[in-house]
Amino acid sequence: MNPLLSRMMGQAAKQSLGQSPQTPNNPLAMMQEFNKFRRSITPEGAKQRVQELLQSGQMSQQQFEQLQQQAQTFAQFLK
Repeated sequence: MNPLLSRMMGQAAKQSLGQSPQTPNNPLAMMQEFNKFRRSITPEGAKQRVQELLQSGQMSQQQFEQLQQQAQTFAQFLK
């Protein structure tokens, strides 16, 4: 798994994907894992999770706005 993606996902997300520390660095296996991860993320699910973080106080409105700006900047690279 990509080290950056691994750090971003955290241990719980890796476990939900069935990722084990012994997973080989096989490009096809990595693509399959990424596709599972990609299918599990929806805009509705992401919005719901952000709302939960804001309501619980785990994320401030300022943090949300910073992350939103970062996401918009990142999205430009994907076009």
